Amino acid sequence: MGIKELEGRILSDADASVKEIEGACAREVAEIEGRFRQQAEEDEERILAAGRRRAELARKEIAGGARLTAKVKALECKKKLLDEFFADAGRKILELPDADKKKVIAKLSADASLAGKGAVVYVPETFRKLAPKNVKAKAGDFPEFGVVIESGDGSRRIDNRLPAVLAHIREQLGHELNRLLWG
Repeated sequence: MGIKELEGRILSDADASVKEIEGACAREVAEIEGRFRQQAEEDEERILAAGRRRAELARKEIAGGARLTAKVKALECKKKLLDEFFADAGRKILELPDADKKKVIAKLSADASLAGKGAVVYVPETFRKLAPKNVKAKAGDFPEFGVVIESGDGSRRIDNRLPAVLAHIREQLGHELNRLLWG
């Protein structure tokens, strides 16, 4: 074998070795790229899933806040409705003719028996003429329609002025009103 043949064979073997090394490198690069691609896809899915969870949580928080705000507004509206209803009821009582107001004062004065013997019924001066004749009525130092009943010894006091009576009625009807308005 001559130098030329030996040279050819060496070049051929070197070329084959280079191609084998290049092939091995290409396979290794492809394997590394595959692992990195798979890792990148897994990381991408994990990051997207975490983002979706955060977005869903934010959506729920926003929706919960909106529901709470809506409930608060509804409660405010219903409370305002009740306030207006009872204020209107008070105005209607004050607009009654004197004969009807006299009946109301008589009913409010009927609690005098609860205060015991010698009870005094205080009526504002503007409504004193409407007090029943069978009760000991004195001028009260309050402007509201109604009466304040005090026991003879001053130990007990019953507030039957219109604002107190309406507040008491509102409290007594509270459960029924709540059921009707709020379900």
